[in-house]
Amino acid sequence: AWVKLTAPTTGTKFIVYSGDASSGYGLRVNTSGQVEVASGANIANGGTVLTANKWHHIAAIRSSDTWAIYVNGKAETMTNANATVTQPAASSKFAIGVDSTLGANYTSGNISRVKVYHAALSVSQVRHLAIQVP
Repeated sequence: AWVKLTAPTTGTKFIVYSGDASSGYGLRVNTSGQVEVASGANIANGGTVLTANKWHHIAAIRSSDTWAIYVNGKAETMTNANATVTQPAASSKFAIGVDSTLGANYTSGNISRVKVYHAALSVSQVRHLAIQVP
């Protein structure tokens, strides 16, 4: 997804989320402006702080039980890359720009070209997506 946040360090901002309060997973920006993947209470995060009012390409890949986050085509140094994933319940909702479980944590800014794939992309595929500026 491409994101352009007006205030990336003011509260947790969801880019996408699929799940409920105890299961599922989402891609979000934390209160420090860093991208992270959340699955229930399990969180894997990268280190780059997003710049306000600038487009960033954000991608997360789960492969062999390990998360990888990419910002602008570059792999992030990960914290808790092996965070457990909890499969979303069948009744869960998929939402863009908001936490689907709470109807809160709205993203302030723009989100463009959100894509969800059935299989993990390669690094070269992620880098190719990151050069296609919205």
